[in-house]
Amino acid sequence: MKTIIYFGETNDFSDKQLLSWVGEKYKVITITPKKKKISLVYRNINLGINRLYTSAINRYGEEKILGIVEKIRKLEKQRIPIINSSDGYLLDLNRKRQFDFFSSQEIPFAPVLEIKNVILKKKKIPFPCIVKINPSGRNRELLIARNQKEISDLPAFIKQVSILQPLINYPICYRTEFVGEWQATFSQQIKIRENKLYFCPVQKIVPTPLSERLIKKILNTLAKVGIQVFSIEYFIVKRKLIIVDFNLTSNYQRFFITQTKNQLKKAWLNLIKGKIQ
Repeated sequence: MKTIIYFGETNDFSDKQLLSWVGEKYKVITITPKKKKISLVYRNINLGINRLYTSAINRYGEEKILGIVEKIRKLEKQRIPIINSSDGYLLDLNRKRQFDFFSSQEIPFAPVLEIKNVILKKKKIPFPCIVKINPSGRNRELLIARNQKEISDLPAFIKQVSILQPLINYPICYRTEFVGEWQATFSQQIKIRENKLYFCPVQKIVPTPLSERLIKKILNTLAKVGIQVFSIEYFIVKRKLIIVDFNLTSNYQRFFITQTKNQLKKAWLNLIKGKIQ
């Protein structure tokens, strides 16, 4: 039986589901941030799966998580195939770097500005704008800033770890999950109450509103940095795509697993099989 080393957490429902699918066909060794001491003395590893959440930085600390990333990098140097590279994780950690990366590939990504540059008036941003933690967590609500003073009045710790994006005041935001060449989409209703924006998932899989050409371009672009499994959140405004978030690792919602279960499982196992062969 071939062996897969799995980097990530195991408590989330979606993680348990994925591990059960993979465990049906392969021996799985888990490396979780909860382990006090992490060593890589395993031999005969056929594949690595990187399922680290960026929010793990907040739960376990930067030193612990980047230490795991370094172990993934060591496997890469040994030419062991990895689903979602160490470089991919570092891209996920930094929203500004995401904007630069996608923009350089001519894929529309909503502007990302560092708060300090807006406060110092080195950069202009149209108001209202939204405040996002960097690295991202599992937030379903975002703070809205409507003027320069509201940004300046933010608590110091929020200023240090957050970025700004223009508010796209549009009722529907899509989220598409990719596993290899397979993809599935659900929509999210956007609700604004006072100074907060809320994402309310509509629990139904819908046709992906992206052209085949654009899907192929996104897949090829992320493959360049070793990313095969990811999600994007985006708006379609006047037929134009605007990506507002990129996630290397998604904690699949229960309804998503229920409605795509056979296809999602097949997509993961096909991707693994293709990497191991």
